[in-house]
This record gives sequence, C-alpha cells and structure tokens, in this order.
Amino acid sequence: MPANKKLGKCFDEGQHGGERHKGLRKIKQDVQLSREYLLKAQHNLAAITSFHDLGYSDWSASAAFYALYHGLLAILAQRGYESRNQSCTFTLIEE
Repeated sequence: MPANKKLGKCFDEGQHGGERHKGLRKIKQDVQLSREYLLKAQHNLAAITSFHDLGYSDWSASAAFYALYHGLLAILAQRGYESRNQSCTFTLIEE
C-alpha cells in the first residue's frame, strides 16, 4: 500500500476511534509526553543488558525493538502527533 494511502487510513482510524483509537492523531506538541517516551526507551535499552546477564538474551531483541519504537513515539509527540499503531508510527516517520 502506498505510504500516503496508509497514512490516510491511520489518520482516519485516529479520528474515529475514540480515546483508545488505533491510528494516528494530530495533537498539540507535547514535550512532556516526548520525555516520558524517552524514559521508556532508556528503560528498554537497559533491559537489553539485563536480559543478557540473566541468560534471556532472546528477549533482548524485543527490548531493542521497543527502545526504538518508544524513541519514535517521542519524536512524534514532540512534533504534535499521537500514535497507537506501530505500522502507522513507522509509516509517518518514514514520510
């Protein structure tokens, strides 16, 4: 699906999905929310080492993914977007 069509669907889901939507929504730029997402990203980065030390290094990949994802959510919040969908997040960042 072309990125502009995907984003259209994401924004439609964000607009019509209520408070617990599953898409993208334009919001006021939110530096505090951005900081909260960065704290989650840092937490997940720290978990990578902890999982390795505990012998659960297979979980490190999941922690790495969520560190990246929360970092992207921080960028979006800082620029005035709210996302509740990983695919929508990656598409908006790519655009």
